[in-house]
Amino acid sequence: MSHKTSLACAGAFAAAAILAGISPASAHTVIGQRIFPATLTVDDPGVDDEMALPTINYTYNADGSQSYTWNLFYGKRLTADLEVSINSTFLHQINPRSNGWTGIETEVRDQVMVNNEHEFVVSLAVAEEWGATGTAGLDNQYTTITPKALIGKGFGDLQTELLRPIAITGEIQYIVPTVPNVYANGILSQQTPTTVVYGATLQYSLQYMNAYVHEIDGPEILRHLVVDLEANFSTPVSNIGPSVINSVPGTHETTGVVGPGLYYLAHDYELGIYGAFPINQGSGKHPGVFAIVDFFLDDLFPNTLGKPIFGGPESTAFDPWHAFNR
Repeated sequence: MSHKTSLACAGAFAAAAILAGISPASAHTVIGQRIFPATLTVDDPGVDDEMALPTINYTYNADGSQSYTWNLFYGKRLTADLEVSINSTFLHQINPRSNGWTGIETEVRDQVMVNNEHEFVVSLAVAEEWGATGTAGLDNQYTTITPKALIGKGFGDLQTELLRPIAITGEIQYIVPTVPNVYANGILSQQTPTTVVYGATLQYSLQYMNAYVHEIDGPEILRHLVVDLEANFSTPVSNIGPSVINSVPGTHETTGVVGPGLYYLAHDYELGIYGAFPINQGSGKHPGVFAIVDFFLDDLFPNTLGKPIFGGPESTAFDPWHAFNR
């Protein structure tokens, strides 16, 4: 492998390491009167029929490279509470230049607890990123298995009006590589650590306020907005190997981003943007920008693509789009 190719791969893997903890945005979640939007660093906590084309990320990596990624996502409910999904990401990197797909990821998710009255949901999932399914040199040559837990809580059950539009979501992942050590010509060339990824969002929904608290005066766009603060972190926990002085990111270092997000909810699609501020040098040199265009298939095609394959009662009994009918 040439020195130039080695640099390109190093930069790509650095970008992948920073982005590894940022789940591809998937289905918005409707629980009771609450819409949890598909946020850009923490996956929403439920299941749905959804297509994101695309989710776009820009990051200025710690090694000096700059990366643009385009993630394509499709999620389909088998039942009202069970979803399968598939996604893949195209990476374009400059300084040094590199292009290609980072691999295919599939996931099975079960919405195990739903309380519509208290806008509360818990989901469990298992995802697999399949090794050697992307561009050679950019994707992992081994598969990773990732159990996940996700939670969402809206505070529409509070008495104080100003607090009722608030919601929180959280996610934790445990990423386990199926190949703990990579060898080249019989020599250990790479250790693949097991990593814990965790994050949360604090949301304030003007859409919810307009629908269920009091009608908002002002431009129509305000009635469709959700603003939030998002944070996402990644920490290697085992099979890390010895510390490497001046490595970026550090061998044992927690990396992550925090920042504000803004989401526009229409009846059958969502637009979103997020400003990602790295928490340390290993997380990136400068702030990044993430964006999403998300289509709600359950609203676009409620009788075909947008309903569970095996039917069954819906998990929500309310009209979440009441805001658009006021």
